[in-house]
Amino acid sequence: MTPTERLAIVRIGANEQGLERAAGAYLAFVSRYRVPDDIRVDMYVALDEIVSNLVRHGSPTGPVEITLTLSADTFRIDGVDDGPPFDPTRAPAPDVTLPIDERPTGGLGVLIVMGLTTCSYTRAGDRNHVVMQRALTAAP
Repeated sequence: MTPTERLAIVRIGANEQGLERAAGAYLAFVSRYRVPDDIRVDMYVALDEIVSNLVRHGSPTGPVEITLTLSADTFRIDGVDDGPPFDPTRAPAPDVTLPIDERPTGGLGVLIVMGLTTCSYTRAGDRNHVVMQRALTAAP
């Protein structure tokens, strides 16, 4: 880690209290390091969506680890859990051309995350690793 990087790690349970704890840690981090407002909001939406999906659908048995990293030019969020494999980068995009009352439930959140961040996924052993990042100078 270079001297210009800032780092925070929070371990949470995959439940509503964990989601609240992740949000609190995130808000403290972005306030402390004065992350620009547009990036602060976009990355919060992405973090909330990924952790919310994990709480609702993931069923990990161990803690979820969220790492926030701020460098001179990038804000990055890493999420690691031991839930079932799920690669958000390969999730089918919802058909947003259908009338809203004909659309199946799900998929919009992941679509939003992909639009707000550069997202990658790996499965290492029995753990999901999701990385969402955003350049501090321009949109993804």
